Amino acid sequence: MKGYNLKQLVPSGYAAVCYEKEGNTKFRDRVILFFDGKLVFERFCWGEAAGLVFRAWAEGVDSKGQVSWKKPFDAAVKQEELPCCVTEVNEEYLCFDQKAAKWMKEEEKKTDSAHGYGRWKVLLGRWKNK
Repeated sequence: MKGYNLKQLVPSGYAAVCYEKEGNTKFRDRVILFFDGKLVFERFCWGEAAGLVFRAWAEGVDSKGQVSWKKPFDAAVKQEELPCCVTEVNEEYLCFDQKAAKWMKEEEKKTDSAHGYGRWKVLLGRWKNK
């Protein structure tokens, strides 16, 4: 895909596409890409204390692939752990920061009320952007 218009990866009529970092790591990291270009990074821990560790929002990705994270960050966010630059885009995965680990497509969401993308926001947002 030429440039970094990641909005094109979200199918028409859907709110978002979720990508999860592959590999056996200490955390479960995922990036959710929304139809309007915004991204959210979420880190979850595994095991008995499984749960959300932190979440960070980005306004989007520029034409060079740089992710513009929304600041100020919550105190729990580890800025050095956030992906900074999209380096490869494919229909099935994303790569960040020229690292070998791929972020594999996990799911496509029609709505995502937990992140403020309910049915009406998706319908109106899609209609407005046509």
